[in-house]
Amino acid sequence: TRAGIPQVVPDTEVKKGDLLVSGTIPIKGDDGTITGYQYATPDADILMETKIYYEDEFALQYQEKVYTGKEINRLRMGYDQKVLYLPTRKNEFTEYDMVATEYVIPLFKEYKSPMFVGCCKLKEYYTATKKYEEEQAKKIAQDVFQRYYNDLIKKGVQIIENNVKIDFTDRICRTRGTLTVIQNAGEIQSWELQKNI
Repeated sequence: TRAGIPQVVPDTEVKKGDLLVSGTIPIKGDDGTITGYQYATPDADILMETKIYYEDEFALQYQEKVYTGKEINRLRMGYDQKVLYLPTRKNEFTEYDMVATEYVIPLFKEYKSPMFVGCCKLKEYYTATKKYEEEQAKKIAQDVFQRYYNDLIKKGVQIIENNVKIDFTDRICRTRGTLTVIQNAGEIQSWELQKNI
């Protein structure tokens, strides 16, 4: 404790709102009686052992694009928000991605022209419903949890016990459990000034 008076000893169980270090410092006379108070901003390193509950889940079924290999190449010309595609035949693809490039047609040196030409490619795909194998899903869940775990360590949290498990239902991969950790705790709170005696 650098400033203030500790109100608890190590291994004391506390809850949110409990006073850990007081900034009210009593002044005692020669006979040991309190004659007044001094005040300071409490300053101490407070480490607390606590449990963090972790839970995350995702569906085993997912949607994936499957490209058919069919493509359409078109020229595109435009002015402002209006675009013309050549050839103008109807696009028969129901689902597709479009990759486009544009080249602005310069009219004046210091004036951004609204006219452009370019080309685009339409790539047909269909959406397939797939399901993760258990090992695939487990790897995804482990990677997500590991990022969370690493973030805690970067914040200075000491992890002393890991009871997080991965389990499955027919539709869900779920990661849940508790981490027992030691972390910095405490925040400055306002207090009532004691009247001098």
